[in-house]
Amino acid sequence: MDLSNPNERKAWMPYINAVISLCSIGKDVGYFIVNPTRQYNNRSKVRPMLSSYGIYDKETLLKQVDWLIATGRRHEFEQDARRFSVLTEAQRNQYMESIEDEERILKMAVVNKYFRRLPSGGIGAYDFSWAMYLCMIGRQVGYLREDETWDYAAKIIALIKANFSNWQQYTMSYIAAMKYHPYEEGGRRFLQDNKKYIMQMMSFRENPMLHIEL
Repeated sequence: MDLSNPNERKAWMPYINAVISLCSIGKDVGYFIVNPTRQYNNRSKVRPMLSSYGIYDKETLLKQVDWLIATGRRHEFEQDARRFSVLTEAQRNQYMESIEDEERILKMAVVNKYFRRLPSGGIGAYDFSWAMYLCMIGRQVGYLREDETWDYAAKIIALIKANFSNWQQYTMSYIAAMKYHPYEEGGRRFLQDNKKYIMQMMSFRENPMLHIEL
C-alpha cells in the first residue's frame, strides 16, 4: 500500500468510504452509501459538526485524530475487558451488583456482553472510523494537506487490518463502542434506534463492504 501514489489513493477510496460509512448510521445512511463523498464534502454541514467536537483549526483537528488513533474510546473498554477476563461468570455478576453508578452499570453490561465476542481491536472501530472521517473532512476544509491526509489514512488502514478480520467484526465493534458510552450520541439506544438502518446499510448493493475485503 503506497498512498503517495494517486492511483493507489483512488483504488483505496471504496475501502475508506466503507470505514467512514459507519459514522453516518441513521436515517440518511442509504443516501450516503450511494453518495459517499457527501459525508465530508459539504462544508456548510461539516464545519458545525467539527465545532461541536471543539475542532476549529488544524491543531485541534490533529489533537482529536491523534487521540483516536493512540487511545480513543477503546482504551477504557480494554481495561474493563481485562478486569472481566480473569473473573468467573459468578464473580462478574457479583461485581455488577456491587456497582452503584448508573452509567458505570450500563458500561459494564456492554463489556460483559461483548468482551469475549470482539477481536483484539475491541471497540476500536469507532476510533478508527472517526479518525478517518475527520481526516477526510480536514482535507476538505483545508486543515490538512493532501499528503498529510493520506499519511494518516495509511496509518488508520494498517490499524484496522491489524485488529479486525472482516466487516462483520468491524461493524459489531462500532455498535459496541456506541453502546459503551450510553449518554453520548444516543449510545444507550443506538442499536434499537438504528437496527433497521444498519440492516439497510448492509443490504445496499452499493455498499463497498459487500465487494471488498477488510
